[in-house]
Amino acid sequence: MEKVEKKEVFSLVVGPCERELSSLSPRAEEGGTGIDLFAVKQAVNGGSLKVVFQSREKERVRDARKLLEEKGIPAAVVSTGEMKEVRFLFPAFSWKEGGKEILFSDRTGKNVSFRKDEKVLVTLTSKDGMFVSRKKAARLLSAAGEEVSAGEVLSHVFIEGGFIGVFSLDEPKGIVVDTNRFDYSFLGEQRSLSRNVNARALFRKIIASFPAPVVDANFGPGALPSIGDGDLKPEKILRTFAYYSVFISRALRNGLLEKSDLPRVKTEGEGGEFYWVGKPGRAGKQRVAGESGEASSTSLSPPPVPPRSFRPRRIFLGLRPGIFDDFKRGWGLEGLPFILRVVLGPLSLVFIFLAYASRSPVLLAAGLASFSVVSFALSFILLKQKREVENVPTAKLRSLPMGLVEVTGRCRRKHFLVSPVSSIPCVYYSYVILERVYRTGKSRVVVREWGDSGPVPFILEDETGRVTVDPKNASIIGGRTQTFSGREKPSISPGGVFLGENVTVKENIIPEGEQLYVLGYASPARSLAEDREKKIRERIKNLKKNADKLKEFDEDGDGQIDSFEWEKARRAVEMEVLLEKDSGESEIVITRPPEGGVFIISDRSERGLVRKLAFRSALTFGLSIASAALAVFLITGIFARGGGP
Repeated sequence: MEKVEKKEVFSLVVGPCERELSSLSPRAEEGGTGIDLFAVKQAVNGGSLKVVFQSREKERVRDARKLLEEKGIPAAVVSTGEMKEVRFLFPAFSWKEGGKEILFSDRTGKNVSFRKDEKVLVTLTSKDGMFVSRKKAARLLSAAGEEVSAGEVLSHVFIEGGFIGVFSLDEPKGIVVDTNRFDYSFLGEQRSLSRNVNARALFRKIIASFPAPVVDANFGPGALPSIGDGDLKPEKILRTFAYYSVFISRALRNGLLEKSDLPRVKTEGEGGEFYWVGKPGRAGKQRVAGESGEASSTSLSPPPVPPRSFRPRRIFLGLRPGIFDDFKRGWGLEGLPFILRVVLGPLSLVFIFLAYASRSPVLLAAGLASFSVVSFALSFILLKQKREVENVPTAKLRSLPMGLVEVTGRCRRKHFLVSPVSSIPCVYYSYVILERVYRTGKSRVVVREWGDSGPVPFILEDETGRVTVDPKNASIIGGRTQTFSGREKPSISPGGVFLGENVTVKENIIPEGEQLYVLGYASPARSLAEDREKKIRERIKNLKKNADKLKEFDEDGDGQIDSFEWEKARRAVEMEVLLEKDSGESEIVITRPPEGGVFIISDRSERGLVRKLAFRSALTFGLSIASAALAVFLITGIFARGGGP
């Protein structure tokens, strides 16, 4: 039987890019390649090399690379054929330095030599390969605004013990060092009894021996499409790490090293400079995606409220708190009267549940009747929202009136916020973690965890100006939904748990830079009187520190400012502020109307939003009529069987 050769797979890899990429459409697939340019745009904002497209058609991948490079995105193609060299990976045990080369040998005496002028990639990982991934998950949850720094990674690898890989970017060769099983005799008198100290010295030797090596520590679950949680078993960790290292070295060799914006880092205590494949963290500034320029992510403060997360905890009749939050906001349930939203709505579910358990038509009729009332009220609320969207004129942000307004513009982050799964800068996110469990030969999907970013204020801007939007109690309609499961990237859940074959995460986000429609209540963040009072306090404070200025109010020339002279100085400052023309730049905030009412945030156009609200209003009205008719039918049947009331 003739053996069929396995066809090569070609991967398109992108590297970090600090250039502005506003020309990319956030949802487009261009050039017939099938590439999601939104995903590409977010991938290059990160610090690692990422695979954004795979195909067995070589020309298709090359066309995709050409398309990205025309848009200023660094890209390279890596084929599975280039990966075969991982079979000849060299396990190093000792080091020997010559005049122009470095020799790594294994326990049997075989060796691999590197020229000192050779370009190399140095890869690092902890023994379990999960340190960086866990750190990233923790940082995202705490919204710390910092990436995992080079110093943190190196310290962990050297303290806990790990692997160091050295791979040539000029030739197909490489070695991997187990820091706990290496001969450090080459250190001579500098050799320590501590393997951690010796491992640091080895790393310094490697960095100092090659011209500006590239250091990568992003290995872990989801680092490549082929690396999932199951690949990081103890017996497979070394081979999987070698596979990752060879892949990254081939991507850098195929053009990414020259094209990517890799920061040059000098880590304290480690000596030497190297290119760090990762955001510079404390060593430099990170780019904030957007069209309005660049800024340091550390200049963005943490959100004023922590992200909200819920565990599946049953409280009464199987109901779980918080699970209907997204539905409540998205369908406008916040606009329902308190008695309907908090009492009658849950009560209808209780009646229906009890009717199902007891087979009682009376309880079922009661549940359907209460559900009909809630649906009927909700249909009119949705209809009111539709009419408000149609009737309120769209205003420009520069001439925004106070009161109910309708505005559109692009959203920008006011606080540091990234989605916990895909690490995308955003102004809002929600997620749910689902798991398929198997019991007694049957399977069912259960909710493991869900949550959202909470009411984090963000900025909305158009060509005329900007305002702040406080999304508390808003109906958030739309957003970009992404699903990650099994081996799909990324493989870290918001709880820091790595995805297995039976775990799925659904994430809904409004990414930074998205065009939004907002219908809400505009009001000044603070009054003009408060602004003036603040100015007066600041200027009086500065006046006290300015001795030369105070001399102007020393009328008797004794060098002292008495109470009469100080009062005169204070009045002069007040008059100066009062006579100044108001700049008109006091911050405007869009919130939910004070008495309650329509407050909508959506990524849809006004026309699309009207259609969606009309459909929802008709649907809830139809459900109301249907449930009321069924309740009447059940009650009529009960009376007919009983012969009367």
